[in-house]
Amino acid sequence: MKMMSKVHFMFLVCVLALISEHQIVLCFKRDLQKQLSKLEKRYELDFTLIQEDIEELWIAVEQVDINRKQPLNTSTKAIHGPTVATSAVNRETCAVAIRSMKVAFSEEKKYLREETDELRNEINKQGVRWQSNFKNLSDSDNEIQSVCKDLESDITRMKERVENLDERLTKLDTDTLRHTSDLSSLLDSLSNQINQIVALNRPDSCMELIRAGITSSGVYELYFKNQPFTVFCLMMEKHGYTFISPETYMKVDINKLSNDKSHVIIRHRRTNGHQYHTRIEQLSRYTNRDISVQYESHVGYKSIVNSKLSPYIYIGINPLGGNQRGQRQGYRSNGKNIEFTNCDGNPNGYFVFLFNHAEVPLHNHGYSPAVARQWIDTSTLVTTDKIPIKFMSKFELHFGGCGAYATSDHFGDVIKAAVGIPYKM
Repeated sequence: MKMMSKVHFMFLVCVLALISEHQIVLCFKRDLQKQLSKLEKRYELDFTLIQEDIEELWIAVEQVDINRKQPLNTSTKAIHGPTVATSAVNRETCAVAIRSMKVAFSEEKKYLREETDELRNEINKQGVRWQSNFKNLSDSDNEIQSVCKDLESDITRMKERVENLDERLTKLDTDTLRHTSDLSSLLDSLSNQINQIVALNRPDSCMELIRAGITSSGVYELYFKNQPFTVFCLMMEKHGYTFISPETYMKVDINKLSNDKSHVIIRHRRTNGHQYHTRIEQLSRYTNRDISVQYESHVGYKSIVNSKLSPYIYIGINPLGGNQRGQRQGYRSNGKNIEFTNCDGNPNGYFVFLFNHAEVPLHNHGYSPAVARQWIDTSTLVTTDKIPIKFMSKFELHFGGCGAYATSDHFGDVIKAAVGIPYKM
């Protein structure tokens, strides 16, 4: 509406300007015509007065002629002798006066004609100028009308766009309300499910959350003997992984969290801020051997070097008695065998993740890099379902018999890591 008012206002101003200019020209023309009419009336009046004066003079002359033709007696001549002479003089005077009046009349007539011609020329000039101005005003009017038509077209298009936007906004509002309602219902349902689980069952694993219909990865509270502890449930279709928080102080039953002994995953964070993923399995020749996952223990496996940095999660690869001198050992990282030849029969073969509640410094115990870093070099970048950094901790790995020993301090680009314990539905 504001745009329409502005256009109408501009058009009204243009029309008023045209009318004003036209009125000025008409007024000037009328003024000239009035002046011409006054001159013509003056001309006619002077002509009438001169005619009357001439008629009076001629009457006087004729009277003189009549008097001159009458016979005079002696007594009359005696009496009127000077009168005859006077009449002759008056006649001559009248003739001179008439000639003067004729000359004056001619000059006045000439002057009036010149004034009339000059006024007519001025009227003609003003008429030509008025026609030129009128043409210019007409051209301007056509241009203004063209601009106004363009503006009206633009306004029409803008109105159509506004109507389309209104329709889209209306539809968006409707969709938003519908989606908001659906989301609200979903959240209510999810909240009810969570409340039911917490109030009635107190879940002891990520698997139980999935059975209850909770399938979103995230931080949850699980319970062991009615005591809560925090985990990150990485949920996928029909399986997932449980990451235990390093802030856990209580005893945790790993068997409640995992029913899959075929592998684990390691998530580590580098100094560039990105997270990386590695799937750890047994070597291809040992696929019939389970991966052992223990909490604060290492039953059947070699003890760790940094035992004071407890509690810890122990990932056993090579069990005691399973290593022999000259045997090929190691692990499988993201589908690639990382192996070496055991040079002395050392039974070490594990990854351990140290929660270190006492904040004891790491004992590095030297560094054997043979297979220590290859699980890092074969890792892949994580783009979705990243775990919070607070679930990561310091770590140690040891593959005896000329394999590798390292801690997280030996890797300059790796900050911390966490182990994901697998489960399947």
